[in-house]
Amino acid sequence: MANQITMKLIGGDRFVADASQWLMRLRHEIASASRKRAAEIASRTLSYYPHGVTGNLRKGLRVREVTSDNYQVQEQIKSRAPHAHLWEWGTKARHTRKGWNRGVMGKARVGMVPIAIQERAKLMRAIRAILSSPESALGPGRPDVVQAPDFFGNRGRL
Repeated sequence: MANQITMKLIGGDRFVADASQWLMRLRHEIASASRKRAAEIASRTLSYYPHGVTGNLRKGLRVREVTSDNYQVQEQIKSRAPHAHLWEWGTKARHTRKGWNRGVMGKARVGMVPIAIQERAKLMRAIRAILSSPESALGPGRPDVVQAPDFFGNRGRL
């Protein structure tokens, strides 16, 4: 009497290939939506930045895509201007060692962070719409497992 069962997966290779293509399509659409939102954050932030003497605050804003693998999508918006943090967040009351008042720099009316929060909410709505979009059937038919002939030559489905 045989103590083994042999099984064969039918249609699995096509199913895996279609699922991989579906995953890449989703990643491409999400990356496109992410780039759009990052560009919008940069554009809106630039509209609030003042036209200074040097223009470093406006010139220093950079948007770049950061990826580590095929499944991650990340956009980075960063200001290279050394005083960007001071402009965004302001300063507390400053005094010299002798106690002379040097004033307070108020924070920006609208900075990058509130804009990014609003745009991130729009991105999440877009991602939900992308993930809930209908997908055509993966592969012709469906994967199935069939049992190889047993000791007595009988075939059957598991």
